[in-house]
Amino acid sequence: GSTHSFAGQMETVLNVTSREALAVAVETCWDSLHGERAKVYRAQAGEAELAGMAVVLQHMVLPTAAGVLFTVNPASGRADELLASSVWGLGEGLVSGALSADTFVLGRAGNLLGSTLADKAERIVPIAEGGTRLEPVPEEMRHAPSLDAGQLADLARHSVAAECAAGRPLDIEFAVADGELFFLQARPVTAFEPQAREGDGNR
Repeated sequence: GSTHSFAGQMETVLNVTSREALAVAVETCWDSLHGERAKVYRAQAGEAELAGMAVVLQHMVLPTAAGVLFTVNPASGRADELLASSVWGLGEGLVSGALSADTFVLGRAGNLLGSTLADKAERIVPIAEGGTRLEPVPEEMRHAPSLDAGQLADLARHSVAAECAAGRPLDIEFAVADGELFFLQARPVTAFEPQAREGDGNR
């Protein structure tokens, strides 16, 4: 929504590998519309009861890294900064808050303004029989950046283009697989207050 993002309110089912599992996954997503968490969210947001919901089916990519990018920086209030967080493997551990993530602050041209690298001890990966599992991250990757400079620049460029196409700041979930960037979903940023700094001048 334009004023409420519904972030995290509906279920996501990852790595579905059979028709039977697909039917169950779609029902799981539909059922989450009427779950307690979603009902409380809608009540607090003053939203009317929703009559129905579409379920999006997407091709599953097998990412080396995944994350979330805001085309503004909610942490600093800067509209000229991008804020990205990423983990090794699937992004589910990041969006659920279960895993520690790297954080990158970028300029709109993709230049790195600052970063904080987490100890990424675990990652979530898909498994052959369907679903996912939590596994240890190899020792040499734990403190290494989950995105390199080229990937960050690519992410910034495409994110700014997406923001321009949407006409408003976006919260974008992304993945990197086989060196290629994928956007998984985007929603409007609904909680952002621009902050002025000394030297910004008049607007």
